[in-house]
Amino acid sequence: MRVLWLCNIVLPELASTFGFTKRNEGGWLTGAWRELINLSELNLAICVPVRNPSKMIDGENEGYNFYSFLTISQESNTKIENQIERFKTIICDFKPDIIHVWGTEFEHSYSMVNAAYELGLLNNVVVNIQGLISECAKVFTIGIDKEKQKTYRIEEQLDSYITRAQYEVKLLRLVKNVSGRTDWDKTHILEINPTITYFYCGEILRNAFYKASKWNYKKCEKHSVFISQAGYPIKGIHLILDELKKLCEKYSDLKIRIAGPNLMEFNGGYPKFVVDRIYELQLIDNIEFLGELTTDQMIEQYQKANVFLSSSIIENSSNSICEAMMIGTPVVSSLVGGIPSIITHGISGYLYSLTEIKKMSYFISKIFEDKEHVEILSKVAISQAESFNNRDLAMDNLYDIYSRVAYKYT
Repeated sequence: MRVLWLCNIVLPELASTFGFTKRNEGGWLTGAWRELINLSELNLAICVPVRNPSKMIDGENEGYNFYSFLTISQESNTKIENQIERFKTIICDFKPDIIHVWGTEFEHSYSMVNAAYELGLLNNVVVNIQGLISECAKVFTIGIDKEKQKTYRIEEQLDSYITRAQYEVKLLRLVKNVSGRTDWDKTHILEINPTITYFYCGEILRNAFYKASKWNYKKCEKHSVFISQAGYPIKGIHLILDELKKLCEKYSDLKIRIAGPNLMEFNGGYPKFVVDRIYELQLIDNIEFLGELTTDQMIEQYQKANVFLSSSIIENSSNSICEAMMIGTPVVSSLVGGIPSIITHGISGYLYSLTEIKKMSYFISKIFEDKEHVEILSKVAISQAESFNNRDLAMDNLYDIYSRVAYKYT
């Protein structure tokens, strides 16, 4: 069976080929790719995005074909029509039985679906739901007043989300087969297109998370909080700074470590908005920006933290939460999107409503102070993560989807 992947990132395996630095992103893609590439029943190819036309490369790597395409950006100066034609060329060259589109958040996903439609292959397309940008756009600026949106030019980023959301909705109204993993994504997908065939498929984490040593209360750094991302509004860091200030007053040694882009290095936009607020609240001595981390460094932070905190305004199934639970790090998360499909409140983690953010502080304090319950919480979290992110089951799900879609219309 010939399967063509469309991705939003260049996988680490191909980074050096394109002259890019390997980045800590798209862990579910890397995990799935490494599992599937060894299956003799599949012949895989992959399409990856580049911005600069000089980076366009097609070729073969370790027995599989790879193709590149230009993203919609000022640097690439390309349009939807150009992408559709490019994808038609790729499809005709590889001749796939399945076209697997990973994510709906960018215009190129819409372009690939349209290319398949024009070639009479729409039935052979499977779209995997990562997040839903049409839902993200609705809540993007929650907690940021209009004046601040304008001052820090956050509204410009929102405009990009709104544009991409329109293409996402068009895609979902056209496509016939979708895979997802939470009640939240299924609800929204079927609301947009009730005729879609929805397949359940779990996600695979990076291999290192299945092998890593588990979180240990005795070894963790007490009164420390780890946050995996804070670089854009829907991660919600701006909503919790006041509560973090209160926690610092309660625990003078509180340390909050944040991975991802170092917000201190930005001169504008949302990162500058957050950093200015941190200084205003005199939190700078309690917050440490770690920058981009490798897989091993992420694991080290999960193991080291007393609490993993997700403050997102919206999520489907957070990859970072799944990683934290697999390690066994106690999790406190906002009660949004598909998170209730991952965490059982009070059993495998704690959930707080965005309308009652003070409960975030309460649950973090509870983890800091209730050693016995936390150790039970950690063990249950590991068990649930091993089920939700079961590699064998996810691969069986995915291969079954490919088989059912490929042979349904033959």
